[in-house]
Amino acid sequence: MIQGEWPPLGLGEAEERAYEALLLERAHGVEELARLLDLPQKQVHTALDRLVEHGFARPAGPPDGAGLPHPTAPETALHTLIHRRQAELHRRSAELARLRLTAERLAAAAGTGPGQASGPVGGVEAVSGARAIAERAGELVAGAEREVLVMDDRPHVAWLDLAAARAAEGLPVRVVLGGPGLGCPAGQRRAAALADRGLRLRAAAAGVPTRLVAVDGRVALLPPAGGAAPGAYALLVAEARLRDALLPLFEAVWSGATPPDRPG
Repeated sequence: MIQGEWPPLGLGEAEERAYEALLLERAHGVEELARLLDLPQKQVHTALDRLVEHGFARPAGPPDGAGLPHPTAPETALHTLIHRRQAELHRRSAELARLRLTAERLAAAAGTGPGQASGPVGGVEAVSGARAIAERAGELVAGAEREVLVMDDRPHVAWLDLAAARAAEGLPVRVVLGGPGLGCPAGQRRAAALADRGLRLRAAAAGVPTRLVAVDGRVALLPPAGGAAPGAYALLVAEARLRDALLPLFEAVWSGATPPDRPG
């Protein structure tokens, strides 16, 4: 196994080392495995449970029910895990699509005009106009106290600079970029420059399912997918819907993304 490739799969170093030991049959019990890995038995138990949970091992059956789990072939385990991740991402994306449809009906009923915001209805507020959207995104990032999360397919969007400035102040900032913008040298240089300023940045090869700016787990802005088209509006989403749909969606995309390529 290659160290460092497991975190995007939701597993860590302890799980990787335990899995390798299982494949090589280097131990025959948890106590022996803990000594081999130089880890506490409790941590080894947790690592083994996570391997079983993610399909990298099967629980020990009779007659060795108290023994170590049986490792699954790597290609089989990875194939199963990737399908699980894709199914979860599709489910979260479907929830997001339903949220957008609801918000579109609310915005249409409110008759929101350019540069205006509709009154919040059901935890969703529509913000119309490119300038108003950029200002609201800036306000969210500037007011963050615990963490900023960003997904976007445009590496040059203005609020990424604001997020990088907050990262330079020590605020945790995680960013997932995707889309064709990262495939060109200019986009790669931009991503590298942002990472050098302190934010944690990953690239999603398949693109991102939505544009998103989320702050402190309490509020999020979804910029319009269609760019700066007249009448396009962003959605400002409050806490309950954020927890139920958007944060799990971000975490699913983040876990499957990787550090971006740097230009030569």
